[in-house]
Amino acid sequence: MVFGQIDFVNCLPITLPFLKNMPGNLELAMDTPGDLNRAYERGELDLGAMSAHFYLEDGGFKLFDQLCIASRGAVGSVLFFSKKPLAELEGARIALSKSSATSNNLVKVLLAEEFGQGCDGRKSGNGSGIELLNSIDFVTGIDAWPTDEAFDGCVIIGDRALQADQEVANSELSDKFVRRDMGQWWFERFQLPMVFGVWAARKSWVAANQDDFETLNRFLHESLVLGLSSDYSEVLAEAGRRTQLSKDELDSYFTKELDYSFSPAHAEGLELFRQLCLKYLLLD
Repeated sequence: MVFGQIDFVNCLPITLPFLKNMPGNLELAMDTPGDLNRAYERGELDLGAMSAHFYLEDGGFKLFDQLCIASRGAVGSVLFFSKKPLAELEGARIALSKSSATSNNLVKVLLAEEFGQGCDGRKSGNGSGIELLNSIDFVTGIDAWPTDEAFDGCVIIGDRALQADQEVANSELSDKFVRRDMGQWWFERFQLPMVFGVWAARKSWVAANQDDFETLNRFLHESLVLGLSSDYSEVLAEAGRRTQLSKDELDSYFTKELDYSFSPAHAEGLELFRQLCLKYLLLD
C-alpha cells in the first residue's frame, strides 16, 4: 500500500515518526504537493497528503480528520512577492508555483477580494474580481524566484519559500518587494484558519478498507504527537540540515506559525475557501 507524503520541511513532524513506526504493509511516495496531486489524478495513488484545493476540486476523497497543514495567521512558507504595489497588479505577469494548487488559487482569491473593485472604488460583486484576475498573466509550470526579471511577482511555497524569505530579508533587496504571507493575509480578512494541505483517501478505497482507514487516521495523529514531542529534536535537526535556519527560527515555525490541528474552525475555513474559489471560477 503506497501512501503519498509531502516532502517539505513543514511535514517533518509527521514524516519522521511515520517512517520510524510505519506498518510493514505501507511505503511512502515522497513528492511535492503538486506532483502528488497529479499522481492522484492519474489514479497512481489512493491515499495520502494533497493540496486542499485538489481535495475540494476532485470531490472523490474522504479526509483523515485528525490533522492538516494550516495556519491561524502567518504560516512562514506560503509567500507572495511583488515588485509592484498590490493595488497596481492589473496587467502584471505573475509566476505561480508548480509545486502547489492551494497557494496558486489562494493568491487569486485574495487579490480578487481585496482589489477587485469598480471604478468608484466600491465592491461590485465577483465580476470585477474576475475581470482583475483575467487581466493578470498568471504563468504556471515554473518555480520562480522573487528576483526573476521575467515576472512582476511570484508565489513561492515550502522549503524554497523559507530560503527565499531569508535571502530577501538579508539583502539590500528587501525594500524592493511587497511581501505577503498568505496565511496572515487570509486570517486578517476572514479570521479563520487557512487550510493549505490535507490527508485523505479515495472514497472507493475507504469503502473497501474501512478498518485500515481508521487505523491510518489514528496512526497519522499519533505520528504528529510524537513529531512535536519525543521526536521533536530530530525534527528540528533535519529541518536545520535542509534549510540552514537556526533552531530558534525553526522552533517558531513549527510551534507558532504552522497549525496541524483540524477543528470545526478549520472545516469552516476550508469551506469558505471552497466558496470563494467557486465565486471566482477557480473550481470546476
